[in-house]
Amino acid sequence: MAQSDLPRVSFEKFTLPNGLQVILHVDRKLPVVHVNHWFHVGSKVERPGRTGFAHLFEHLMFEGSKHAPEGYFKYIEQAGGNLREGGVNGTTSNDRTNYFATVPSGNLEYVLWLESDRVATLADALTPENFENQREVVRNERRQTTENQPYGRWYELVNEHLYPAGHPYSWPVIGRHEDLEAAGVDEVAEFFRTYYTPNNLSLVIAGDFDEDVARDRVAHYYGALETGPLLERQRRWVPALAEGKIVEVTDRVPQARVHMIWPAPQRFEVEETALDAAAAVLGDGLSSRLEKLLVYDRRLCTEVSVFNFAREISGLFGVIATVRPDCDVREVEDLVNGQIARLASGGPTRDEVERARTVWEYQYVSSLERIGGFGGKADRLNESNTYKNDPGYFHVEHDRFRSLTGSKIAEAVKRWLVSRHGLTLRYFPDTLPKAVVGVAGAGAAAEQAEGAASTQAEGNGPAQAAPDGVLDRSVVPALGSDTPFQTPEVHEDRLDNGLEVLVVEHHDLPKVAVSLNVKSGGVHDPPDRCGMSQLMLQTMDKGTRGYGALDLDEALSRLGTVIGKTMYLESARIGMDVLTDKLSAAMALFADVARNPLFPEEELERERHRHLDHLKQQASHPQSLAQRLCPGLVFGEDHPYGRPVQGYASSVAEMSRYEIARAFEENWRPDQSALVFVGDISRDQAMKLADQRFGSWSVDVRPAKEVPDPSPDRRSNRVYLVDRPGAPQTVVCQFIEAPSRDTPDYHALRLVDAIWGGGFQSRLNQNLREEKGYTYGVSTSLGLLGVSGYWKVQTSIQADKTGEVVQELMSEMAGLGGERPVGEEELEEARTGRIRGYAQRFESLRRIAGSIGALWSSERPMTDIRDAVENLQSVSLEEVRSTARKYLDARRAGYLLVGDGSSIETQLADRGLPVPEALDPEAQPASRAPASAEVPEAADPDAL
Repeated sequence: MAQSDLPRVSFEKFTLPNGLQVILHVDRKLPVVHVNHWFHVGSKVERPGRTGFAHLFEHLMFEGSKHAPEGYFKYIEQAGGNLREGGVNGTTSNDRTNYFATVPSGNLEYVLWLESDRVATLADALTPENFENQREVVRNERRQTTENQPYGRWYELVNEHLYPAGHPYSWPVIGRHEDLEAAGVDEVAEFFRTYYTPNNLSLVIAGDFDEDVARDRVAHYYGALETGPLLERQRRWVPALAEGKIVEVTDRVPQARVHMIWPAPQRFEVEETALDAAAAVLGDGLSSRLEKLLVYDRRLCTEVSVFNFAREISGLFGVIATVRPDCDVREVEDLVNGQIARLASGGPTRDEVERARTVWEYQYVSSLERIGGFGGKADRLNESNTYKNDPGYFHVEHDRFRSLTGSKIAEAVKRWLVSRHGLTLRYFPDTLPKAVVGVAGAGAAAEQAEGAASTQAEGNGPAQAAPDGVLDRSVVPALGSDTPFQTPEVHEDRLDNGLEVLVVEHHDLPKVAVSLNVKSGGVHDPPDRCGMSQLMLQTMDKGTRGYGALDLDEALSRLGTVIGKTMYLESARIGMDVLTDKLSAAMALFADVARNPLFPEEELERERHRHLDHLKQQASHPQSLAQRLCPGLVFGEDHPYGRPVQGYASSVAEMSRYEIARAFEENWRPDQSALVFVGDISRDQAMKLADQRFGSWSVDVRPAKEVPDPSPDRRSNRVYLVDRPGAPQTVVCQFIEAPSRDTPDYHALRLVDAIWGGGFQSRLNQNLREEKGYTYGVSTSLGLLGVSGYWKVQTSIQADKTGEVVQELMSEMAGLGGERPVGEEELEEARTGRIRGYAQRFESLRRIAGSIGALWSSERPMTDIRDAVENLQSVSLEEVRSTARKYLDARRAGYLLVGDGSSIETQLADRGLPVPEALDPEAQPASRAPASAEVPEAADPDAL
């Protein structure tokens, strides 16, 4: 694609007298508007002993303000902001804190009122109770994301040991427990008054709105905010190590892993782009230098990733290699260093440069699909404005990438990775309950380099008094009427061989999403070959009639795409996103993978070993382990729904190439498949491509395989335990059988799920997070399958609250099932949130293609897309209540607990709850197993 053909983002920028910078970008693709705030404050403004303030305050910003006292989500969800659709959230980094919300176009003024009220009044509305609650939520977030998962502390350790003491990046964004406990309400309020000011804020409004109205309403709601102090900004501070440094960690991890990290340029620095390309050459795809050498040729590693992560004052370049058992970490390090030296001395090939550039073009165009969310157009505009005072500066970055040469890449690699010392962080497996960290090398303390550790004053002019007149923020603007939304039309066609072709035309960007969906999933695996479909899918692109594994990967990367593969219980999917001008060539490769895999013996063995390593990793990750085990506890391992799609180590080790090839021939058929196109393609073009690449696909006609009904004598109403001694959290799952997807209660179930645990305002989240602070979050998932289904709650909670949370889950299920039925206001809030957030599902081509494929695979009509809003509106309060009563019976629910066994057993016993049945990570009885673990059939869960 020519540089002039790449789409660019238009915008208008203006500044209010109080220093607030405002960027407007109009995009009328959907009837939604996105409001995106970037405050130029992150963890780097903190100090040792008081870390975690910026992130803690991000949480507090959702607790409610003076005129929206019931919590931010209560109000934003009424306006159509939807957390599950990715339309509302907030994040904190070292350098900035952002908040964003996407709502129907008619609610722009309401959101500007709500957001500006947070900035104007939150410090005054902050209560000790809210502060203490969110502090506990943040501490549980730290336990969940950092302390209770394998390798969870790697990033924190890298920053701690790479940067000198006192460097703003040397402490974790999330903070440390002791610092969070020491923080007081007054300190946090002062933090707010210093940094949450209009002259420290960049505001982007993007989407379908009237620019004149937006300018007027921004001035109305934000113009009265008083300018804050001029702030000192930390200048560029890239550390330099006097010599290499090695840190070794012993922790509960399944495999050794090495992290090789170098200091790198700051965000938007010229050489950042060259190092981005170097990362792609070294680690992007099977044919990249390090993955080919370490994973494919030498088989020393299960996986390798390479990244260049630039921040405002300094960056990181890193290689992360997960080392296979019985392989030498130091050999891997030597090989990595050798490849980096080779790239610095000889540079990349012309083909490698062109492949990196083509992948970048694809990624750039993809980032323009969404106006909001993480990494959408609003984020790009705000990032450029916050760091460079120019919303369009990212276009300069893109121009640099287009002009990259091999010599520029080689020079950057030599300067940053060869001529400088780095940090090596080694993880080794052990059974210790806590990490042990030791400095194995004698690396000197990091020193300041290429940029003083000094600060500069920054602001948007002298302080301005608030405009004349006082804004009455208690006047709440009315919510707008819902803008009519025209869902995309799905064109349905069929080839002569039975292959269905589903097309949605979407010509905003030069890109197409393609997927092939096949009604063949893990349920078709023989009982003693569990995981065969998964291994088959993983190996399909590792050798075809037209290409070997490496050749195929290179050919795809030249087109800027990859083929993604996902195996489900009842279906499989392969898909790719590609720029329009590369679609025809990419379809030839796509069809070759879909129709002509050879499953070469050597490639199969590579994938088998990688898959076995991944199963070990999954067993060490408590959240993943719980997700894997729950279906078997609902349906029993004798039923196809109860066996994990990924399989067991014992079954994966036994299956042969002949069995896998035969399974492909039997189950992958055109008459059981649908080819989906979404994007810059016409219906006729799609049909022509489909016929060209799949029209000759034929197999022997066989009857579709049927799944038996689950056995009625299963006993899922038990408590199960997987012991993780010393775990700081317990993963708690509550599960119960649900109906099949053809149930007449389909739409009512979706609303009950939203009320129970399907949103921020749901009963479970309000109870366990917002009221008690025991968890970072809780959610429900409703899996409606062909002949049955299951409903699951999953959360990670602080370990000493396990017994109480189990009892709370029992009580909440019993309440929703009848004791505390759904109220009318509760239902309308859930319904309104789903309806007003519905349009956000259609921002991404891949997501539209995924929704179409999921509907087709589950044998739902395509009209569900068109009729979704009407279907939700048609459900009555009595239908919702009766559906909850019908399926949510606390006496039939089961529980899976993954955590410290001794502590859990004691807590359950203290509350009169059942002794749990101990399981190992493969769902087999463990040595702790007691004689009985059945949940008593008590009508009152509180009596348990």
